[in-house]
Amino acid sequence: NSLYEPTKDFASFFDPRQLYPSQAYRDPAVLSQLRNLGLQQKMNFSGILQSAMGLSHTTNAEMSVDRAQGLVEYVSSHLELLDGIDNPSLEQLREVPWIPTIVDPIHPILPWMTGPILASPNATRPIKDAWLISFKKSITNVKVH
Repeated sequence: NSLYEPTKDFASFFDPRQLYPSQAYRDPAVLSQLRNLGLQQKMNFSGILQSAMGLSHTTNAEMSVDRAQGLVEYVSSHLELLDGIDNPSLEQLREVPWIPTIVDPIHPILPWMTGPILASPNATRPIKDAWLISFKKSITNVKVH
């Protein structure tokens, strides 16, 4: 029950080695049988958290940012997945570094915290707050609706 359908709209933000059937099991006929056995076709909170946690293990920075951007967009358009989740679980998601950040200062005189390319939601602020907090927190330009 912890494997996800590799052809769904959330496939872009999972590491292919993580949470998908191996390549040998991706034949349409085999996937059909795996669906009957419980292959996940819809993302749930557990999958979001696992995907966010998996981003920290991606060694390719560009791929990591692309996957993070995809995850943020997915969560942003499926906020209902966060409804009813207990506070400790939400706090765990807030602590995992999965939000893409702006690495270089956006203005030459702006104090800038040198930080990672991905930061936790608790450690980031939107770009509109850059002049207020960029020396203390990472800045992101992703939008969550």
